[in-house]
Amino acid sequence: MRKDILERVKSRDFLKLALIGILIVLPVLVNHDQYLVHVFFRIFLYAYLCIVWNVIAGFTGQFSFANTVFFGLSSYVSVLLLLWLGLPPWIGMFVGAATVAVTAGAVFYPCFKLGLTGLMFGLFSAAFNETVMAMMKTWRLGQEWGSLWIPQYKNQLLYMRFTSNEPFYYIMLGATLIVFYAVHRLVKSRLGYFFIAIRENEEAAQSIGINTTKYKTVSAMITAFLFGSAGPIYTLYLGMLHPNFVFSPTINLEIIMATTAGGLGSLFGPIYGSVLLVALSELSRVVFGAKYMGLHLIGFGFLVLAVILFYPKGFAFGIARLRLLLKGAHKS
Repeated sequence: MRKDILERVKSRDFLKLALIGILIVLPVLVNHDQYLVHVFFRIFLYAYLCIVWNVIAGFTGQFSFANTVFFGLSSYVSVLLLLWLGLPPWIGMFVGAATVAVTAGAVFYPCFKLGLTGLMFGLFSAAFNETVMAMMKTWRLGQEWGSLWIPQYKNQLLYMRFTSNEPFYYIMLGATLIVFYAVHRLVKSRLGYFFIAIRENEEAAQSIGINTTKYKTVSAMITAFLFGSAGPIYTLYLGMLHPNFVFSPTINLEIIMATTAGGLGSLFGPIYGSVLLVALSELSRVVFGAKYMGLHLIGFGFLVLAVILFYPKGFAFGIARLRLLLKGAHKS
């Protein structure tokens, strides 16, 4: 029996390594097709963002809707440091991430201290998101309100200003793999157990000595830091800084819908949800063109409703259940 378990573990590890290997050589396999590379960049980006949101929503049980605040503010910090001081984005992105992590702690700690939770915390975080976005739109940068074009630099690698999509593909792939592994380790750690205890029953967690205000704030700061690390990458990929892009309510909604469809509180759920979201988005774009932008959200909304009805815990739990059924059928 022990031998069978070891063989199963080795088989799963082999499949994971094989998938990573395919993703590494994928741009070559698709003959460097820039559109397909762009599609996979979006999948990695949304997988990253959904994995991160899963930390505070799925594992800690705090439904924050201020995701794009941290994504966007870090983008502004990083890009302005690049344009005003010449600081490379490789450093600026972590300065921006640290800035938004501190901001999250300063804003959310009083909320948790005052007992804001559930719907009230969600409304507060959504209002915070909209307020910051409105403020950034009134900031005069360059020739437009709140926006800046990012110039090209001779040293493309140092300043992350590439002329093709492939370098961003690999950066985002690497970031997604790192954050997936980090969250996996976090969930298995003592801190992760505290998060899950708060999610399951906050009063019971308090009764056994867990400082729920402290650990909810820590969860929010970790989430903000990770969102902040991705914002500058996306902004440099676009080549411009604009509040409508980095504070986009659509991105916020897509993160929530994809994570919910994939499976809140599961490690692989956000990845499943992201693949479905981007696939539906690109299919909608190809079939209907720019005339019906955002149509994919309607289709994805119906998909989320179907998932809630038939698999309330998301695709990840549905797939796990199917695997158990197949395993039982195979044994019989």
